[in-house]
Amino acid sequence: MSTDAHNGESQRRGDRWLKLISPISVLLIWEAGSRLGAINPLFLPPPSLIAETWAVSFLHGSLGWDIVASLKRLLLGFTLGTAIGLGVAMIMIIGRGIRDVLDVLVTMVYPIPKVAILPLLLIWFGIGDLTRVLVIASGAFFPIVINVYGAAKDVDQVLIRAARNLGASDKQLLRHVIMPAILPSFYAGAILGGSLSLVLMVYAEMTAANSGIGYFTYTASTLFEPEKAFAGVFTLGVLGWLWHKCIVTVRTYHCPWQIRLRS
Repeated sequence: MSTDAHNGESQRRGDRWLKLISPISVLLIWEAGSRLGAINPLFLPPPSLIAETWAVSFLHGSLGWDIVASLKRLLLGFTLGTAIGLGVAMIMIIGRGIRDVLDVLVTMVYPIPKVAILPLLLIWFGIGDLTRVLVIASGAFFPIVINVYGAAKDVDQVLIRAARNLGASDKQLLRHVIMPAILPSFYAGAILGGSLSLVLMVYAEMTAANSGIGYFTYTASTLFEPEKAFAGVFTLGVLGWLWHKCIVTVRTYHCPWQIRLRS
């Protein structure tokens, strides 16, 4: 048994080293290729130049403010979309009369590409953060509604009948049986919605904004400044990773009974 434990620990240690060495190796090969001329630096600048450009843009340029602007829009849009999505899902779960109507509406609107609603929002609300926040919110809304409502329909009927036999009211049934059962699906929808919200944020900033990481990256590409464009893409990658980790951490806190998969 101790040998198995030792082998397992050695395997985990080896996996950690592999995760560290792999990206470093890629960066070293990339740097050497750019410096030696094997890679055209106009299309793929060396990582050292990208890092230097990122630092200069953050400390002396607009990148710091662009990050703040993007984070504000992302948080507002994701929170709004999640809150409305959860509210609609609860209405569909509780409201028997309106359930079918909302189900049809969600099913009809969901396949429409979310980027297609941006021109309509620009007509209705003009060029401003409200339009961008609403586009971002649409990314979180549908995964939350679909996951939560689907999970509620799949709640074990044995648990519901047992709660009813113990005298549980509709309110108690919702709080003590249905809500804990749908919580993992809610976070699954939040993880998917968080990713979609980030994608829509970048799209909105590239097409209808004068600030944000998406705007920073798009402007650098139009001015043919590849090192700045890569700095923007790197910032988006880090933001996406941190955003995902935040949602997963909250899920782990609220759903400790779930099997914790490595991400």
